[in-house]
Order: sequence, then C-alpha cells, then structure tokens
Amino acid sequence: MLKNISRLVREKRTELGLSIEKLSEKADVSVSFISRVEWEQISDIKLRNLEKLSSALNIPIETFFADRNLAGLQTQKLIQFLKQLNDDNREQLCKTILKLIELSKYSTN
Repeated sequence: MLKNISRLVREKRTELGLSIEKLSEKADVSVSFISRVEWEQISDIKLRNLEKLSSALNIPIETFFADRNLAGLQTQKLIQFLKQLNDDNREQLCKTILKLIELSKYSTN
C-alpha cells in the first residue's frame, strides 16, 4: 500500500506542477515528510496526514487504498468519472470503451 501511496503522491504532485515545498505548504506537512513518502522511506502514515495529502492533491482519500492493480492515477481518474455517471450512461460508456479496445487489437496486428 505504501508503494501505491508513494507513486500516487509523486504522479499527482507532478501533474499539478507542484514542487515538494509547495505541496508541503498546501498539505501542512513537512518537506521531509513529502520526500520520505515519495521515496518510500516511511514505514507508516497517519490517517490525518493521508487526509491532508488527499485534500492538497485534490484526490479522494480512498484512492490511496485502491487495489494495487488499479492504483494508477489515470485509472483512478477513470474510475472516479465512471462512478459519477448514472447506471445507463456508465454501461453505455463502458460498452463503447470495450469496442475501442477490441478495434485497437485489430489495428495493431
């Protein structure tokens, strides 16, 4: 789980164009803490600090606890988008995405 947190924090910080210093200010945590998180040099993280990071990075806190196979930033964005749709729209979009995936199989062969 800490590996996922490290990767997500680094990816989202970079995507937002934030330095470690700016993120530490926004999250009200130390620069050292951010650095240790990103470099996986921390053995445990308090829930309060995860809340601060999720708020500063504008990502839902549950993103940190996602299945590690689904923990990529873009994957989590897609999941959050799909969650916001009503059932019919979500199913239609999934159907379209799956068609595109199927078509891409044929175009790469």
